[in-house]
Amino acid sequence: MTDDTDDPAELIGEVGHELRSPLTSVLGYAQLLGAQELTEEQRRCVEAIERGGRRLLRTVNELLVSAELSVGKAGPAGRRDGWKQVDLTEQARRCRDEFAPASRAAGVSLTVTASEPVPVSGEPELLAQALESLLSQAMRATPRGGTVSVRVGLREGAPREAVVEVVDTGAGLGPEELGLLDERLRRAGSDGVPRAFGVGLGLPVVRAVVEVHGGALDVDSAPGEGTRVTVTLPAGSPPSSSAGARPAR
Repeated sequence: MTDDTDDPAELIGEVGHELRSPLTSVLGYAQLLGAQELTEEQRRCVEAIERGGRRLLRTVNELLVSAELSVGKAGPAGRRDGWKQVDLTEQARRCRDEFAPASRAAGVSLTVTASEPVPVSGEPELLAQALESLLSQAMRATPRGGTVSVRVGLREGAPREAVVEVVDTGAGLGPEELGLLDERLRRAGSDGVPRAFGVGLGLPVVRAVVEVHGGALDVDSAPGEGTRVTVTLPAGSPPSSSAGARPAR
């Protein structure tokens, strides 16, 4: 990493890449170790390493997304020529599988409901990161015995829209908390690009990704009733069998 980077976004991007490589290696070795014959205590330790590593990797990826959006390397101003057809149903199922160990450990039921491919045009890595961020927040908000539900579908109309809903059975947000959340989203900027960096940027990052893909994000919540986050995106043509694939991380 160079030491002459003046732009905070570029600096964070460089730091993020420096962190991601060793984290990926740690996760790879943990998976290899988990495939061995282990005692119950050893397996619990390996699973804890994997859960912690994946959680930290998601945070690093979130920072990288923020940096890319801020310096214009993602979305219409950046890599739109490289956009692909992405199946949101496939991405949701991949995320469910990735979060399965964490949901079991937390005692939270994680379900995905989708009856058909839901194609959109976009950057697979950014869309996957947005969905992972939504799931991560929903999991953190949901107590043991609760449920996180992901629903993916198409809304017919002119234009046709792809819809992703992430619903949790957590404590929910009151009017004051929703107001603070709205203010935080507004601070992200009218162009959807986050203006501040830090751990747990959450919904501002998700909204930024959604808006550079021509979509919108809505939050519906009430105390004791959980939270529903709805993402709508312009629907695309049916994807090929490889369309939902994500680059290796």
